Amino acid sequence: MNIEITSFVGRVELVQRKAIITILKRAVRDLRLPGQGELSLVFVSAKEINRLNKLHRKHNCATTNLSFSSLDIVINKPLAKQLSKIKSKDLELHYGEIFLCPSEIVKYAKQSDLSCLHALVYLTLHSFLHLVGYKHTTSKDEKKMNSVMNKILDQKYVI
Repeated sequence: MNIEITSFVGRVELVQRKAIITILKRAVRDLRLPGQGELSLVFVSAKEINRLNKLHRKHNCATTNLSFSSLDIVINKPLAKQLSKIKSKDLELHYGEIFLCPSEIVKYAKQSDLSCLHALVYLTLHSFLHLVGYKHTTSKDEKKMNSVMNKILDQKYVI
């Protein structure tokens, strides 16, 4: 998978890049998604994520992460099942864009008693699952999404 990481709020450290790439590649593998896909991650300020949140979700506040899928998917039907009818090994997808706000992730990490790196990995995976069709609008959906997240995160994880 080709992962483009852009930051408008300073440098993304190598350890952060490695952790993000590791968890996303693991998700692609475990969800049996095409590995030739592309994904954009953009680090932005609290002001910018607030603007995006207000524009796209009608919430006037900063948030840790926003995801915008480029895929035409059926909500909560795993993407791998939707792609199973396509036999091409050359299938390449642009999964979409994930916007992350470092200052909000730091706050989230403190509230959740996580390291900033673990919070970043968790929220990146959470956003990616949204891109490929997982939602948490109902209790059943939330349990399914959390189950998938936990399976991916519970593997031997070295950062």
